[in-house]
Amino acid sequence: MRRITAGLLLLLILMLGGMWMYKRFMRAPLRPSLWQNVPAGFLLVAYTPSFSHTWRAFRHSPLAAYLPRSPHFGELAHMAHTWDSILHSVPEIEKWLTGHGLLIVVYPEGTLYLIDAPFLEEIGDWRGEMQRLATQYRWQVELVDTHGYSLWKLPQGYLVPAGRILAYSKEPALLSRFLTGENIASLPAEWGTALMDNTNLLLLTSGKALLHLMPHPMLASIASWDTLRLEIQLTEEGIQASGHVKTNGGVWTYIDHAPASFADLCPPSTTALVITRWTQPESSLSTYIRAHNPQAITQAESQIGHTFFSKLTGEVGFIQGQYPYILHRLRSDEPLTTFPKITTFLYRGYAISQLRLGGLLRWMYGKAFAQWDPVYAVQIGEWFVCAPNFAPLQEWIDAFLSRQSLYSHTAFKGFPNKKSVALGYMDCQNPQWLYTWVSDSTAPRVKEDLSPFSQLYFVIERSDSAHLAMNLTLPWRTEALPMESDTPARPQPLPKLKFSEEDTLQDGLREEYYPNGVVKRRYTLVDAQMEGEYTEYHPNGIIKVHGFYEQGRKVGKWRYFNSKGELFREEMWSREGELSTAVAP
Repeated sequence: MRRITAGLLLLLILMLGGMWMYKRFMRAPLRPSLWQNVPAGFLLVAYTPSFSHTWRAFRHSPLAAYLPRSPHFGELAHMAHTWDSILHSVPEIEKWLTGHGLLIVVYPEGTLYLIDAPFLEEIGDWRGEMQRLATQYRWQVELVDTHGYSLWKLPQGYLVPAGRILAYSKEPALLSRFLTGENIASLPAEWGTALMDNTNLLLLTSGKALLHLMPHPMLASIASWDTLRLEIQLTEEGIQASGHVKTNGGVWTYIDHAPASFADLCPPSTTALVITRWTQPESSLSTYIRAHNPQAITQAESQIGHTFFSKLTGEVGFIQGQYPYILHRLRSDEPLTTFPKITTFLYRGYAISQLRLGGLLRWMYGKAFAQWDPVYAVQIGEWFVCAPNFAPLQEWIDAFLSRQSLYSHTAFKGFPNKKSVALGYMDCQNPQWLYTWVSDSTAPRVKEDLSPFSQLYFVIERSDSAHLAMNLTLPWRTEALPMESDTPARPQPLPKLKFSEEDTLQDGLREEYYPNGVVKRRYTLVDAQMEGEYTEYHPNGIIKVHGFYEQGRKVGKWRYFNSKGELFREEMWSREGELSTAVAP
């Protein structure tokens, strides 16, 4: 009986000891795959189903040469160099990782690396193997106890095997969270079947997490992104990324198909362009703004009137050349009269006015436009353009009259636009757009980060009411396209206003009057030819004729009104000055 009791006690001790050893040295995760063992609370997850495949693609891309000189991704460059050294000096690791996955999880407190390592299943108690490797390769390691687990302390962090997963982090608390297997995040199931031939990297994050990693007022609209999933491929042409976003309300509820034709109205010097369209601007736009700050929009409306939103089609383009400006499309070419004007001058026959908008742009488009009041603005037909100064408006008028557009030197016209809710283009070779939106200290770093690429294109489309599909293209820079000089390209202070003789108010603008003092005709002469807006009035002051001239020829829509202000005829004139259609409403 005593022998039986002693045997049972010995068996119990061995079982408890085995459980203790299993927990401290050999405990496997509760789930087999890397992506099934990620503790919740992360900012970003990056997963490659084949580390070796991704590493080869990275090493054969321009990114490999760029990372060492990047001030923004210095840690990533150091990690790449470390991996090169390890793979070269420890052949076993390269053999272990061939065809296996790597998962990187970024938390506010640090980063967790999980490596798919099937060889661990053959080793069993890995302490002896670790000692052998440390002796063979002269590593300085020690075994430490942290949060009830035994970890190998390396010079740069902590390492622990678990089942067939090798985990590494500089923060031991992250390893403990991984080992306990509690509060595990739910990652996309399709990650388990990702094909390594066409996918190098899978990303999962959220809008708020991206704002935490890249805080900037221009990115405020992505805060409502609940989840963002991207598949990234490194190709010979560049980086291709596609994915889906689950939205949680916000501005994305109110936008609809973007008009790619806006690129036809941008000067060739355009270095950045983002296009979208508000849906039903009179109701949804004012509702969205009012929900964010009702007092501010009420104040703005008291200055600009309640009719501004009703005049918008919702189509809007954010354009950047040397200076930024915003292009709005109106429902008609009737002149906007709701904004209080400070000053007005003429340029090539078109009136550029300085307006007070009561902070309207800040509430429509975000904090990045807080300083856009007062603004300079010009209306040409159904196009209303505003900017923080007059220079981009003069450039835009020149491009509009000469019909020189962004299409002349980009592939923007190749973008799909049937279902797109946002289109974007950025010139990475001459990134002047950077210097308007980022600080002096940040601009050189971001510019260097863009140096491997020639351009950036993105398309965002609506999958359904709660999801967006997106595509991002970053073509590699070629040797034939030299990087701009290192001289800072921040725009210089604007010169004082100077006008040529034909553009002064006295010499350009012409007004004729009836005997009763009412204006009869108002037009502008440039080089002895009519140019720009033409308006003719009845003796009672009601508009009689309204239209536009280009180089002395009628162009666009011409409208004719009776003495009661009722429209009775419309004409459409081609750019060649030929009458194409004439209709009576």
